[in-house]
Amino acid sequence: MEQTTKGGKELIYFIQQGADGPIKIGYTTGTISIRVNQIQTACHEKLTLLGTMDGDANKKRLLHAFFHAHKLHGEWFEPAPMVLNYIFALNIAKTLKMQEELRADLSINLDPETLEGNKVDIDQIIQGFEKVRSLGLILKHRARRIPGKRRVEP
Repeated sequence: MEQTTKGGKELIYFIQQGADGPIKIGYTTGTISIRVNQIQTACHEKLTLLGTMDGDANKKRLLHAFFHAHKLHGEWFEPAPMVLNYIFALNIAKTLKMQEELRADLSINLDPETLEGNKVDIDQIIQGFEKVRSLGLILKHRARRIPGKRRVEP
């Protein structure tokens, strides 16, 4: 499903250049894939979308101020543990929110009594979902190397 802004709100994104390169913290009022492609045309290394969140220009400025110690230039920041951990926590929070929504949907749409005797254990479905999502997040955020610095763990 394509991420676009909701209700006129801007979308803040975190894009990384290369495997362990700098991270751009920006925002868009359009479709995130279009924005990534726009930035990609000016970048020789592959860009990876690390995460998104609802937010406006003021929230983006607050994030820039918060990560100021890791600022390289413009909207680009070092992939420092503080920055990576923030994005990781953001992804976990989004996953938990999706799990809550899934749990609500499953309890409404998969009511065991309406499935003619087929028992559905919603908690088992949620646990499976949690395991798959957490493995994906953990694999995506392994130890990264900051250019010119020793290896760090996010």
